[in-house]
Amino acid sequence: MKQLMLIATILFLVACQPQTKQQSSETVTEAAEIDYLSLGQQHAQKAQQKLGGNLKKAMQASGPVGALHFCHEQAIPLTQSVVAGDLLDLKRVSDKNRNPDNVPNADELNYIKQAKARLAAGEKPSGEVREANGRMVGYYPIVSQPGCLQCHGSTKTDIAPETLQAIKERYPNDKATGFDVNQLRGIWVVTMSKHPSQHPLKNP
Repeated sequence: MKQLMLIATILFLVACQPQTKQQSSETVTEAAEIDYLSLGQQHAQKAQQKLGGNLKKAMQASGPVGALHFCHEQAIPLTQSVVAGDLLDLKRVSDKNRNPDNVPNADELNYIKQAKARLAAGEKPSGEVREANGRMVGYYPIVSQPGCLQCHGSTKTDIAPETLQAIKERYPNDKATGFDVNQLRGIWVVTMSKHPSQHPLKNP
């Protein structure tokens, strides 16, 4: 009888011990947060590669005027073509926009001002993620490169007369000229679901 009571006591004590490993594992899982900054950057880079690749082909085939025609007809549809699943929206905006559909809202304009200030101070602007209306919105800078100046540079020294004429015809209210290298041309805005169903990037 005493032996049975002793065995029962031991089993009771063992059963009451804290489940250290299981609780630790669950805590780590719950604490792991989705790296929205990296996720948004991946989406922006994917769109940039797709857009840039097609733009390069248009430039090689028909020069700056052909590239301008491509941007006018295909830039927004091509950008939207990568939107799927947990990626809810993807667009480019600028305070010096060419396409009237690329005007920034107040939050986007605020980030643009911050990014410009960093560039002016000799710093490299970084991406940023904010929560808005239950969604995660990422902002990523687009910095002008030498090749951009053929359509976005100085109207006196960089943009050819026929290209400038094509810009005026397609975009009578154009603001997107006068850029130099390493200036903020615009930004990518990536809107993501707050709780993606599948996501490989997690913070440790």
